[in-house]
Amino acid sequence: MALPPLGASDLAVISRPYAQVINPSCLCSDGTGKGDDRPGYTKLTVDDDRMDAFRKALNEAFNNNTDLVNKYGKVEFLGDLPRGYTLWTHTPDKTVRKKEDARPIELVYGHPKKGKYFRSAKHFLGHFVEIMAVNWQRQEIIHQATREENLRRGRDAVHRQNEANLATGLWYHELDPDNPAHAIGLYDHKDITEAVESDQAANPTIDIPCNCFPDKPKANPKP
Repeated sequence: MALPPLGASDLAVISRPYAQVINPSCLCSDGTGKGDDRPGYTKLTVDDDRMDAFRKALNEAFNNNTDLVNKYGKVEFLGDLPRGYTLWTHTPDKTVRKKEDARPIELVYGHPKKGKYFRSAKHFLGHFVEIMAVNWQRQEIIHQATREENLRRGRDAVHRQNEANLATGLWYHELDPDNPAHAIGLYDHKDITEAVESDQAANPTIDIPCNCFPDKPKANPKP
């Protein structure tokens, strides 16, 4: 399984035996930050009860999907939406819609495709998973690069220690440069979490392959 996302927030990831606690706002995303400033539209804050209900619905939709749980494990979402995405509430005009339909609805804005928005947590889940997948992939790349750098720095530290031992005649203290365990205490390992956080801070917005709003096929021109 891929590593969980790491971010600057204390809520980025909390390891628990039953679930990963994830703060979506710590993920790099493709959100534009655009909302809807028309009359009757209100942006919800992270501590709003309706935002909490949306998070719970997103959480339930994720954990009820067997494929997602098998790939990522159980999750619990805390905090705000991914960067650039915002939740808005809107009450349809009673004169336009049936009276029973004139109730507040929540919409997620911020998708880079002009005019597109998500109508529910279940609808947003599809793209949220796409955001997660890209972040997981980037994190694995950073993890591997950091691991290789740690091994290289470890070997360099062992070589330096061997040279120091040789200079003092301590032949019996020669260390194996191919054994990373011998580098313990000789240098500070580069922290993977810090490397991931630095990458997220430097690249808060990235391209996300998106299949949630497919382009409509063009009609065949008339002969």
